[in-house]
Amino acid sequence: MGSLFSRSLPLQTSLLEEEISLMCGDIVLVQSSDLEICMNGHIFAHVAIVCFDGFESYAFHDGNFERLSEYIARHEQIQIRCISRAISSTVIVKACKVVQDVLMVSNVNINEREALTVSMVLQELRLLTTNLLSPHLFANVYLPSHGDLIVFRRS
Repeated sequence: MGSLFSRSLPLQTSLLEEEISLMCGDIVLVQSSDLEICMNGHIFAHVAIVCFDGFESYAFHDGNFERLSEYIARHEQIQIRCISRAISSTVIVKACKVVQDVLMVSNVNINEREALTVSMVLQELRLLTTNLLSPHLFANVYLPSHGDLIVFRRS
Protein backbone atom coordinates (compact mmCIF):
# COMPACT_ATOMS: atom_id res chain seq x y z
CA MET A 1 0.00 0.00 0.00
CA GLY A 2 2.84 2.38 0.76
CA SER A 3 4.34 1.91 -2.69
CA LEU A 4 1.07 3.01 -4.29
CA PHE A 5 1.37 6.54 -2.91
CA SER A 6 5.15 6.92 -2.95
CA ARG A 7 6.90 8.43 -5.90
CA SER A 8 10.54 8.31 -6.74
CA LEU A 9 11.76 11.84 -7.30
CA PRO A 10 15.24 12.57 -8.54
CA LEU A 11 17.52 14.01 -5.92
CA GLN A 12 17.91 17.68 -6.84
CA THR A 13 20.75 18.57 -4.50
CA SER A 14 23.38 16.52 -2.87
CA LEU A 15 22.77 15.59 0.73
CA LEU A 16 26.44 15.99 1.44
CA GLU A 17 27.75 19.44 0.64
CA GLU A 18 31.15 19.42 -0.97
CA GLU A 19 33.26 21.12 1.62
CA ILE A 20 36.85 22.14 1.39
CA SER A 21 39.10 22.73 4.36
CA LEU A 22 42.30 24.58 3.62
CA MET A 23 45.39 25.12 5.71
CA CYS A 24 47.70 28.08 5.76
CA GLY A 25 50.32 27.44 3.08
CA ASP A 26 48.15 25.36 0.73
CA ILE A 27 48.58 26.15 -2.95
CA VAL A 28 45.41 26.85 -4.94
CA LEU A 29 45.58 26.19 -8.68
CA VAL A 30 42.81 27.47 -10.95
CA GLN A 31 42.10 25.34 -14.00
CA SER A 32 42.19 27.05 -17.39
CA SER A 33 39.10 27.27 -19.55
CA ASP A 34 38.93 25.11 -22.67
CA LEU A 35 39.80 28.14 -24.80
CA GLU A 36 42.84 28.95 -22.63
CA ILE A 37 44.02 25.35 -22.87
CA CYS A 38 43.73 25.48 -26.67
CA MET A 39 45.57 28.81 -26.88
CA ASN A 40 48.33 28.28 -24.28
CA GLY A 41 48.43 24.54 -23.83
CA HIS A 42 48.52 24.93 -20.05
CA ILE A 43 46.00 23.29 -17.75
CA PHE A 44 46.27 25.94 -15.01
CA ALA A 45 45.71 29.65 -15.47
CA HIS A 46 46.17 31.02 -11.93
CA VAL A 47 47.92 30.16 -8.69
CA ALA A 48 47.62 31.47 -5.14
CA ILE A 49 48.78 30.57 -1.66
CA VAL A 50 46.39 30.38 1.29
CA CYS A 51 47.08 32.47 4.39
CA PHE A 52 45.14 33.46 7.50
CA ASP A 53 45.31 36.84 9.15
CA GLY A 54 43.25 36.97 12.31
CA PHE A 55 39.92 35.33 11.58
CA GLU A 56 40.03 35.98 7.82
CA SER A 57 41.39 33.60 5.20
CA TYR A 58 43.06 35.04 2.12
CA ALA A 59 44.41 33.93 -1.22
CA PHE A 60 47.70 35.72 -1.82
CA HIS A 61 48.26 36.04 -5.56
CA ASP A 62 49.70 38.54 -7.98
CA GLY A 63 51.16 40.47 -5.03
CA ASN A 64 47.74 41.07 -3.45
CA PHE A 65 45.59 39.61 -0.69
CA GLU A 66 42.04 38.61 -1.69
CA ARG A 67 39.45 36.97 0.51
CA LEU A 68 39.66 33.25 -0.11
CA SER A 69 35.90 32.82 -0.42
CA GLU A 70 35.77 35.46 -3.17
CA TYR A 71 38.77 33.99 -4.96
CA ILE A 72 37.25 30.51 -5.01
CA ALA A 73 33.81 31.85 -5.99
CA ARG A 74 35.29 33.52 -9.10
CA HIS A 75 36.56 30.24 -10.50
CA GLU A 76 34.70 27.15 -11.66
CA GLN A 77 37.29 24.50 -10.92
CA ILE A 78 40.28 24.60 -8.64
CA GLN A 79 42.83 22.10 -7.48
CA ILE A 80 44.69 22.20 -4.20
CA ARG A 81 48.19 21.11 -3.26
CA CYS A 82 47.94 20.67 0.48
CA ILE A 83 50.90 21.56 2.64
CA SER A 84 52.40 18.54 4.41
CA ARG A 85 53.33 20.17 7.69
CA ALA A 86 51.69 23.06 9.48
CA ILE A 87 53.43 26.42 9.37
CA SER A 88 52.43 29.29 11.62
CA SER A 89 50.01 31.67 9.93
CA THR A 90 52.01 34.66 11.20
CA VAL A 91 55.14 33.32 9.48
CA ILE A 92 53.30 32.88 6.17
CA VAL A 93 51.60 36.29 6.36
CA LYS A 94 54.96 37.90 7.14
CA ALA A 95 56.52 36.16 4.10
CA CYS A 96 53.59 37.34 1.92
CA LYS A 97 54.04 40.94 3.08
CA VAL A 98 57.77 40.81 2.35
CA VAL A 99 57.03 39.55 -1.17
CA GLN A 100 54.31 42.19 -1.58
CA ASP A 101 56.82 44.95 -0.71
CA VAL A 102 59.39 43.55 -3.16
CA LEU A 103 56.84 43.33 -5.98
CA MET A 104 55.72 46.93 -5.42
CA VAL A 105 59.15 48.27 -6.33
CA SER A 106 60.20 45.69 -8.93
CA ASN A 107 59.42 45.50 -12.61
CA VAL A 108 58.07 41.99 -13.18
CA ASN A 109 56.62 40.65 -16.41
CA ILE A 110 52.82 40.67 -15.99
CA ASN A 111 52.56 37.12 -17.41
CA GLU A 112 54.94 35.79 -14.76
CA ARG A 113 53.88 37.91 -11.80
CA GLU A 114 51.26 35.58 -10.33
CA ALA A 115 53.42 32.46 -10.33
CA LEU A 116 56.46 34.45 -9.24
CA THR A 117 54.50 35.76 -6.26
CA VAL A 118 53.81 32.26 -4.93
CA SER A 119 57.36 31.12 -5.77
CA MET A 120 58.83 33.99 -3.79
CA VAL A 121 56.64 33.22 -0.77
CA LEU A 122 57.73 29.57 -0.85
CA GLN A 123 61.35 30.73 -1.13
CA GLU A 124 60.91 33.02 1.88
CA LEU A 125 59.62 29.99 3.79
CA ARG A 126 62.60 27.90 2.55
CA LEU A 127 60.25 25.45 0.79
CA LEU A 128 61.42 26.16 -2.76
CA THR A 129 64.82 27.00 -4.24
CA THR A 130 63.93 28.17 -7.77
CA ASN A 131 61.41 30.53 -9.32
CA LEU A 132 58.43 28.93 -11.03
CA LEU A 133 57.20 31.34 -13.70
CA SER A 134 53.93 29.72 -14.72
CA PRO A 135 50.97 28.37 -12.70
CA HIS A 136 51.05 24.97 -14.42
CA LEU A 137 54.55 24.35 -13.05
CA PHE A 138 53.14 24.21 -9.51
CA ALA A 139 51.23 21.07 -10.51
CA ASN A 140 54.20 19.37 -12.16
CA VAL A 141 57.19 20.29 -9.99
CA TYR A 142 58.04 18.07 -7.04
CA LEU A 143 57.48 20.05 -3.84
CA PRO A 144 58.48 18.00 -0.78
CA SER A 145 56.48 20.39 1.41
CA HIS A 146 53.22 19.78 -0.49
CA GLY A 147 51.19 16.69 -1.40
CA ASP A 148 49.47 15.66 -4.62
CA LEU A 149 46.70 17.62 -6.32
CA ILE A 150 43.14 17.41 -5.00
CA VAL A 151 40.33 18.42 -7.35
CA PHE A 152 37.57 20.68 -6.06
CA ARG A 153 34.61 21.58 -8.28
CA ARG A 154 32.29 24.38 -7.32
CA SER A 155 28.66 23.68 -8.17
